[in-house]
Amino acid sequence: MRPWPGGRGAPRGASSGVMRAVAVALLAVGACGDPSPPDPRGAGEIEVSGAVVAQPVLGEQAALYFTVSNAGAAPDTIMEVDAGDLGVASLHRSDTQDGIMRMRPAGPVEIPANGRVDLRPGGLHVMIEDLTHTLAEGDTVVVTVRTARGGPMSVQAIVVPYSALLDYLETGG
Repeated sequence: MRPWPGGRGAPRGASSGVMRAVAVALLAVGACGDPSPPDPRGAGEIEVSGAVVAQPVLGEQAALYFTVSNAGAAPDTIMEVDAGDLGVASLHRSDTQDGIMRMRPAGPVEIPANGRVDLRPGGLHVMIEDLTHTLAEGDTVVVTVRTARGGPMSVQAIVVPYSALLDYLETGG
């Protein structure tokens, strides 16, 4: 549901009858299954930047990395990442146990208040599995990052070879 133009809450002088009519109309529109499109700039106080996909070696799966910043006074949570028709996306965490690096599902990831979370090789990342087409260097991938408080955000990521990945993450390209 979008706020009233010019700010949040009801406009001054709105009668309760008008408010009920607006509420019913908004509920009817919401029931039509036509959700608002993702915000391409970020969802309010949450911003995603520096998105990059490591070019797949075998072509079946790819890793997506980015930074999520929270300028708000309250924490938020990355609930999911949706890769649309590109493949199945899920949050993962790599860690080393007994000298062996393992990748595990991460579940929701908290973004601290006035903080940030970096998704990087060897740590948190998004795996896109069952790719529906080949990703080549220079391609652009669009995913949707959904947070608990901020909602959906459309994120564009460039595909780079793994050999250039760390440099790209450090410099932004």
